[in-house]
Amino acid sequence: MTRVKGTPEERVIARCNIGKCWTWQGAKTPDGYGKIRVEGRLVLVHRVMYEHKHGPIPEGMNSDHKCRRRHCCNPDHLEAVTSRENTLRGKDPTAKNARRKRCKRGHDLTDPENVIERAEKDGKRRRCRKCYLERKRKAYAEGRYR
Repeated sequence: MTRVKGTPEERVIARCNIGKCWTWQGAKTPDGYGKIRVEGRLVLVHRVMYEHKHGPIPEGMNSDHKCRRRHCCNPDHLEAVTSRENTLRGKDPTAKNARRKRCKRGHDLTDPENVIERAEKDGKRRRCRKCYLERKRKAYAEGRYR
């Protein structure tokens, strides 16, 4: 593909198939997001297009694809949301787990008193307090803890 000159926005538009979604045809990250080099740095194309139309992405927010297509850079499909909102909108196991209202034994996960949140290197993890305590009691009864 030939190198396109112009502003970052012009370069992005030149490498898109324009339709309902603007499908990026250039280089992509391993996760499928479009990328270009701007002033010597690699930048995600959807962020370039969001900022071109809507202005800077607010602190602590992410640019989210409302169309759920990572390679889309149509600024009308992009919205600034929190990381949590972005996760909740997803379809992967992390998103499904975050949306769950009950544990597999039917205990309420919307009650903060029944949820244990633990920070891990890949994010927070939710646990059902009632199930956790039941497992611990059973382990003590079977002599697995001293």
